[in-house]
Amino acid sequence: MATILRMPLDRPIFVVAPPRCGTTLLYRCISSHPEVGYLMRAHRKLIHSPWLAQTLTRFKLFRDSPRESRDIWYRFRRQIASGMLSKDNKPAAYHDLLTAEDAHPVERSWFPRFLERVVKHQRARRFAAKLPSHSLQLGWLDALFPGSIFVQAMRDWRAVVSSTVIKRFEDFDGRWFGVCPPGWQKHIHDAPALGAAWQYLVVHEYLDREAPNYAGRFFRVQYEELCRNPLAVLQKLFENIDLSWTAEVEDQIPTDIRPPNDRWREQLSPSDLETIERQHGEALRRYEVKIPIARFTKV
Repeated sequence: MATILRMPLDRPIFVVAPPRCGTTLLYRCISSHPEVGYLMRAHRKLIHSPWLAQTLTRFKLFRDSPRESRDIWYRFRRQIASGMLSKDNKPAAYHDLLTAEDAHPVERSWFPRFLERVVKHQRARRFAAKLPSHSLQLGWLDALFPGSIFVQAMRDWRAVVSSTVIKRFEDFDGRWFGVCPPGWQKHIHDAPALGAAWQYLVVHEYLDREAPNYAGRFFRVQYEELCRNPLAVLQKLFENIDLSWTAEVEDQIPTDIRPPNDRWREQLSPSDLETIERQHGEALRRYEVKIPIARFTKV
């Protein structure tokens, strides 16, 4: 009997950044490429059968749209943290930071096989994903998928803080929302804007430190410029991450992209800005968008 060789997952693409940085828009744009596969709601419901998930989606029993799928990415984390899969049986305080050393053998085995099947049944050759906590997990992801590509969405910190506070109260009853860096528990009672600013800064500083470790595989896209000039920005990005650009690809790019705005000026109070400035002002100024210039950088 002939042996059927597994085709390794080809350089999966991970969109990284704290929430409200434009990651959803960037993820939608990348996932719109016909060569790119992604996780859908059906995969979460039918995790043991990517074929059935894809079939039912094709028959419109599930919506065909890319999802964050945290339940899938954290499939083994709770067991590992509780000691069920660890040798020392010592649970750790919860946070999202994961390194290559945290890639458990069961994860190294299960995730590549699962996503290979997802991509195969979607008739794609690449894969893309977006989850805010992935922003603190580059080493872990690269251990699971050697050669991974990372695309960071960049957005003015003031707009992100403002949007994070609104999201926190509208959908999370004021609770902590987004990424959980080590030590996040000390900030859950901060003023919401201050907590959001701390989260933004810690994640961005982590990504700044990590980017040089993935030379040629780490890219940054400025959200404001993506909104203003999506086709030019995406064409350049796709060229860098080895995705073709054709008339068909261009036709698939979302057209409902809203222009960037500065509503944060109305939503962040002077006292919020003063408090943030006092604690993090100098560091955060690196992440302000002052003029509408095109920014696309390759690390």
